[in-house]
Amino acid sequence: MKCAFYVHTVDGDRCAFLPPEEWRAVRAKYYQQYCSNDGTGCPVLAKANA
Repeated sequence: MKCAFYVHTVDGDRCAFLPPEEWRAVRAKYYQQYCSNDGTGCPVLAKANA
């Protein structure tokens, strides 16, 4: 299941918490490891929830 914050935007599918430029830099690692795993262990979500 995908993370609830992995959304479709005008810039394409990405994490809603990251700007497009930052998402492009981390998307390969983050999508496989966190976004497609319901956000489990995601450092972006951890920071947002702090």
